[in-house]
Amino acid sequence: MKKVNPELRQRIYELVNEFVQKVETEFQGESEDCVFPLMFRFFDLANQAYKDGKK
Repeated sequence: MKKVNPELRQRIYELVNEFVQKVETEFQGESEDCVFPLMFRFFDLANQAYKDGKK
């Protein structure tokens, strides 16, 4: 597996953290049925972006 640039890894980590906090804030008190599909979609997009970046 190719080594990921540490600055890029840190930036991705920060963005994921920001997103998770935003979802927790925006959807506070909402049912988890509403939040989980959003989270899965986000991670799906993040994974796709990672794969595209490796090409």
